[in-house]
Amino acid sequence: MRCAKFLSHIILASILHLQHVQGSPAPQTTGTSSLVAISAAPQPTYTYGSLPGSFASVDKATNLFSINGSVQPFAGINAWWLSYTKNNSDIDRVLGDVVKSGLSVVRVWGFGDVNDSASATQNYFQVLQRDQAPFLSVDSQTGIPVLDYVISSAEKQNVKIILALSNGANGSMDSLTFYAAAHSTDKKSFFTNPATQKDYMAYVSFIVNRYKASPAIFSWEICNEPQYDCDSAENCDSDKCCDTSIITKWATTVSQHIKSLDPAHMVSLGDEGWIAQPYNVPAGVNTYPYNGPKGINFTANLEIPSIDFGTVHMYTDLGGETYDWGNTYIHEHAEIAKSVGKPVILEEYGVEYKVSNRTAILQGWQETVIEEKLAGDLLWQMGEMLTGTNPVDDYRVNFDEDAGSEWEVLVVGHAQNVTRKRA
Repeated sequence: MRCAKFLSHIILASILHLQHVQGSPAPQTTGTSSLVAISAAPQPTYTYGSLPGSFASVDKATNLFSINGSVQPFAGINAWWLSYTKNNSDIDRVLGDVVKSGLSVVRVWGFGDVNDSASATQNYFQVLQRDQAPFLSVDSQTGIPVLDYVISSAEKQNVKIILALSNGANGSMDSLTFYAAAHSTDKKSFFTNPATQKDYMAYVSFIVNRYKASPAIFSWEICNEPQYDCDSAENCDSDKCCDTSIITKWATTVSQHIKSLDPAHMVSLGDEGWIAQPYNVPAGVNTYPYNGPKGINFTANLEIPSIDFGTVHMYTDLGGETYDWGNTYIHEHAEIAKSVGKPVILEEYGVEYKVSNRTAILQGWQETVIEEKLAGDLLWQMGEMLTGTNPVDDYRVNFDEDAGSEWEVLVVGHAQNVTRKRA
């Protein structure tokens, strides 16, 4: 249930506040020698798949994952900003910290979209200009080569990457609005507009083909929090849901396309896990998570044959629910996982650092994840000080090896608990 707040501080020399996008950004054309057509993109300088390592996969007998030959639940972390760093040594160090903390999966942004490269203040991978074919940035410091290095470093350190291919969360990194702006339409039309879908599929194909030989890829994530915003006639705060079939149909088409390019890796949607009615809403609970808000029907999306596992994002303080309700929500998704017969992970969850008992709250949710036998979880998010940048927000847990630190309790300790449970 992450809103724009979760990306409220992005990795820049100065931190940018994300705000709700009221309109489409105006595309502009710029020229630079670092921009090339997708068809002309140079090959990466790294050879993927040359190191020992197996592809992660679903173990159907247990509804868990096979990771490096071991069937297991996993503990992971969100470090979306890893592909937005400015220094390769930072990438190596962060992934090294992940490994020493006992984590096996990291979630990273595999997209970086702008309409105007001249005004870009952070890394970007793709320029979407009005009524033109997209261009890729191959700048060694701020373009696709940064993502190349993330995948290479993860492969060397035996870390698995959930790679998100686009972003639907409202804010300045909402890539769906950039696709829409390039074709003079709006975000809601993104999912059905032939021109936006042509551009999106071209980028998806490029990324999948570029890294499909790498065992570092855990899954291709179609979109972080795809959102089909409601009209006033489709008010999700009432008993009527948004039309959830739009995203379900879109996710079916995209996941089938990815599987046609790369049948060996898993595909996930990346949605927040909203449950569409009819559902037995607990008494006294806000009905919003159960009305199919933002056009999401978790069960229908999980039932898509080319989707391998489900995702849930949970921030009870933003949704107006109690912290205890978070345990109920985890249980409900575990039950859906059993009924559909596919793994489900708690892909994002967090509590603001200013909450005095947040460590205890997060520990409680982690214990419920283990008890309910979810296939994995990724805390939002890892905090690290990097060269010239500061990837922090109000939900981060800072890397800290001191005994008794939040990191040692919520990350290292949790990873150890997950290991003990599967032993």
